Parts: sequence; structure tokens; C-alpha cells
Amino acid sequence: MLTTSLLNLGQATAHACDVRARSFLQESRELYLDLGDQHFAARSTLYLGYAALLRGEAENALASFRESLITFWELEDTWGITEALEGLAAIVAHRDGGTRAVLIAGAADALRETINRRPFPADHAVLSAPSRG
Repeated sequence: MLTTSLLNLGQATAHACDVRARSFLQESRELYLDLGDQHFAARSTLYLGYAALLRGEAENALASFRESLITFWELEDTWGITEALEGLAAIVAHRDGGTRAVLIAGAADALRETINRRPFPADHAVLSAPSRG
């Protein structure tokens, strides 16, 4: 329960652009790994990407989205893959724009159609907002 509470607190503080988000999310990730829960460790990593994106740290966000994508892929977690692709698309769009961002975003949209799941409104707002850095 503590680990999930830290993940939730990390998500909330990330959306509030609170500097403590990173430490909450890193701690939840480490605790999930200690528990052997790869799914939620990857989810914590994904939210480290959101937190970095909101701080304008594109390289850190990219690393977190990439790491979570690899883990979600290995776990065959389609929802997680979708969210990680959306994060990567946001970074690529900011950095390069163009075809690569559209292709990545299109892949995420196609996966969303297959799992019939919408993004959380707060997460969608982060990914569609202009970069802060």
C-alpha cells in the first residue's frame, strides 16, 4: 500500500509541477522492483517521464519513456506500451516535429483503439501542452 501511495503521490505532485515528484516516483519504482512488480515499476518509470517533461527535461523524459516502453513491451502490457509511445511522440514532436512524431503518435492511437481505453485527462494535458523547457 505504501508503494502504491507513493506512486499516486508522485503522479499528483508531477501534475502539480512539484519538485518532490521525482523522489516519490523513484522511491515507488525502487520499492516495486524490491517487491518484484515489474508492471508498476515500469509505471513509476513512465511517470518519471511525465515529471521530467513537465520540468522541461526532455532528455530525462526521453530516457524514462524509452525504459518504460522496453519493460512494457517485454511484459506484453499494451496499455503501458501505448502510454510510453505517447510520451515518446510528445518528445519527438517537440524536438524534431515531422513524420517521426506523427508515426509514433499514430502507433499509440492504433493501440488505444485496440484496447479501447482513453488517456487519463491529466496525462493527456501533459502530453499535448507546449514544453516548459
